[in-house]
Amino acid sequence: MVTLKEVAAKAGVSPSTASGALRGLDFVRPDTAERVLKAAQELNYTANVSARALRSGRTGILSLAIPTVSIPFYSRLVSAMETCVEHNGYQLVIQQTNFDEQMERRVLAQAEDTLSEGLFILPTRLGNRDIAALTQGHPTVLFEDYSTDITFDTVNAPSGNGIAKAIRHLAGRGRTHICVAGAAPVGDIGTVTKTGRAGGHNAGHAATGRTARGASAGTYVANRAVKNEQNSSRARYERIDAAVRVLDELGLHDTSTMIDCNWGADGGIELAHRLAALAKAGKRYDAVCCMNDDIALGVIRGLADAGLRVPQDVAVTGFDGVPQGGWSVPTLTTIALDYEGMAATAVAMMLRKFGDNPVTLPQRVTAGFRLLERESTAVAA
Repeated sequence: MVTLKEVAAKAGVSPSTASGALRGLDFVRPDTAERVLKAAQELNYTANVSARALRSGRTGILSLAIPTVSIPFYSRLVSAMETCVEHNGYQLVIQQTNFDEQMERRVLAQAEDTLSEGLFILPTRLGNRDIAALTQGHPTVLFEDYSTDITFDTVNAPSGNGIAKAIRHLAGRGRTHICVAGAAPVGDIGTVTKTGRAGGHNAGHAATGRTARGASAGTYVANRAVKNEQNSSRARYERIDAAVRVLDELGLHDTSTMIDCNWGADGGIELAHRLAALAKAGKRYDAVCCMNDDIALGVIRGLADAGLRVPQDVAVTGFDGVPQGGWSVPTLTTIALDYEGMAATAVAMMLRKFGDNPVTLPQRVTAGFRLLERESTAVAA
């Protein structure tokens, strides 16, 4: 087997320089790096990670456990993480947990036994106490943890602030009858009512378009307490709370509603058909604030199927900033997340855990965002 020393000798550099070049570290000059890479290719060199780990206790590997890569938010986060991790001289191993509790438990329990020096995870079924018990001190950074206790370094999307910005944008465009789409897990919450309780398991209420009347963030306290140690809907509840709060602040709680739907494009299409049926029955909404871009793109298609125009009849906003929103017809106004910033923050949190003086006090950081104003909320000429 070809060794690193042989690659270094062929390239005319020291082994440390050869190692830095192969790991993409910035201290190696571009022409030197090119020479090392050419030598490695000619010698068919493959790094022996196990040997490196035995010698130094370091592997140069980090792992990321994500529910799935088929959903745009997750796939874009994975892409940003890969780029950032590699820029810092590490390799990233991706694991999909498929929203499954047992898979999350397996990934966490095996974290210390793998070659990975640290674990990034976006948990959907486990709370912080379970995660702490399973990782047993292994360097861990979380994504999307909105629990009240800060046990781990965490990077969150701007769930509440982003949705609030989208609703304020719609109100600024003169929209007063706003439907918040995908605001609750199907069959879990339902449409918000003035009683302070959410209409769980009541798809019928959502279908009739019953409006949200003066609900506050407190409406969801009971539901969020149940989820606090489960994590499956924390981001969703952050967005729900923000939507209820800002609708109340704007005085739109009596004319607006929240309707459940699947968080995919098919859910958006189905919801648009329901809104079209409500419009024919005399209950018309002039804006749809969607919990993600997939829903929004489906809503645009579904409204077109029903003969409703976007934005003339109904304005639509999304959340995520997926590329498809830039070439839909009409183009989609959305909350664009700073995926690169999320990745950079998470990697910095991980790296500060290494070395002779690791930082152990956990912190929680919320990523930035920007409103991309496009055709789906344009003011009619």
